[in-house]
Amino acid sequence: MSEVRRCATTMSRQRSIKKLKLFKDEPIKETNSRTPESYGPRGVRSPLENISNKTPSPLNEEIKRKTPQSSKSNGKLKTKSQFEQLEKEGLLTLDILDQFKNNQDITVVNMTPSFAPIKNEIGLVLQSKGNVKSCTKPFYHGFKNLLFLDITRVPIHDDEIRYLIRLCKLRGLSLSYTEITFKGMKYLSHHAQFKDTLEVLKLAGIEGLDDSWLPLVQTFTNLNIH
Repeated sequence: MSEVRRCATTMSRQRSIKKLKLFKDEPIKETNSRTPESYGPRGVRSPLENISNKTPSPLNEEIKRKTPQSSKSNGKLKTKSQFEQLEKEGLLTLDILDQFKNNQDITVVNMTPSFAPIKNEIGLVLQSKGNVKSCTKPFYHGFKNLLFLDITRVPIHDDEIRYLIRLCKLRGLSLSYTEITFKGMKYLSHHAQFKDTLEVLKLAGIEGLDDSWLPLVQTFTNLNIH
């Protein structure tokens, strides 16, 4: 009886050794290269594992669709017609103006739709537009063929005026209802390169405008004052 038990035990050990050998010889199949950190508690895969970085997000696609083409073209969008469309829709920004500043075909720029705030009957601002701080800066190094510039109702100050002095071909300039002062106009009259070309200068609605401004505007020799 003990002999039978001994044989049974021996056979059982041999089978166990055989199974262990087969297990050791069997190549490991890597089913997933993810680290344990990518799984949740107790080995449960995180829902984030099912999201690929290459899969476009519907929200991202919607944002891209609504983003003005100029801001996603990395400076390659520079045609006059595209600029005019952005201008018409009130989408001009400092960045967009900077991208188009070397376009020699642009001769007219209207800043009002993009930068002038919307006000009610008593002058309270209902809706603010683009940031006007340094919004005229691209005109200092660019827009060399610009003939007409309309900044009506854009609340620029004297700091923004100084960027206009190099528009050497300018024939028309509207500063009506801006926040420039005598000091800003004095700077413009001394340094503007368009003193001999400017024909139209609009100064309606400027606070503090009086006869003391007359000698300043008279420095523009071809001027018809409005």
